[in-house]
Amino acid sequence: MTAVTTSVSLPATTPAIRRPSFATLTRVELRKMVDTRAGQALLAVTVLLSVAVVGYLSFTARDGLSYDAWLRDASYPVVALLPVIGILAMASEWTQRTALTTFTLTPRRLRVLGAKFTAAVVLGLLVTVVVDVIAAVGLVVRGLVLNADVTWGNLGSVLGGSAVSAALALVMGAAIGALVMQTAVAIVAYFVAPNVVLLAVASTMSDKAPWVDVNEAFGWLSRFDVSGHVGQLVTPLLLWIAVPFGVGLWRSVRRNVS
Repeated sequence: MTAVTTSVSLPATTPAIRRPSFATLTRVELRKMVDTRAGQALLAVTVLLSVAVVGYLSFTARDGLSYDAWLRDASYPVVALLPVIGILAMASEWTQRTALTTFTLTPRRLRVLGAKFTAAVVLGLLVTVVVDVIAAVGLVVRGLVLNADVTWGNLGSVLGGSAVSAALALVMGAAIGALVMQTAVAIVAYFVAPNVVLLAVASTMSDKAPWVDVNEAFGWLSRFDVSGHVGQLVTPLLLWIAVPFGVGLWRSVRRNVS
């Protein structure tokens, strides 16, 4: 009886494993945000509330048809709800216990967190653009109905201010989400903590209140008004964005995901 030997030829070189690019990670995170029910519901509610505001103005506005005023009113739901997108982006992995899978597939955590943040900002700016268009269409229609002149003002400044206001709110939400790492707690902290701190400072040192008032700082930045109060701008940004983001990223990199 003769034994038969078979030879198996192996490839000369093993193909190199390529890590996903940052653009690929960002696309993946962007898709994760819009594919979930929570993300879809949040985006739908944000846009529908802005549509409702523009619809109300379209039926009630009489004089002073200014795009600046219409966009400011239509942007209230965006500024109020977009931060939740940032919170979901940075905290949902820990809340839903999917961090182990995510960081096993892509071990470099800072790249993943950077992709999450970038995807949230891109999505927020897209929503802002949609609301800008909705406000413009509603304003034009109302002007035609009333046969009245429409004032567009400094359009670049108006649109830029809208984008800055929405982006700052979203970035602050992402910073709080990165720090707290629990979605529900982070949402409560975002809406409650700045007001509690402001109230505490105002009741004890009223002259120092502007130095912790992040809403006033966001207002100045969205109006591109930084002269005369640089310190009162920088302090709230450090307190509510830079420090929480830095500590949150440090915790995310060092936290055990097992």
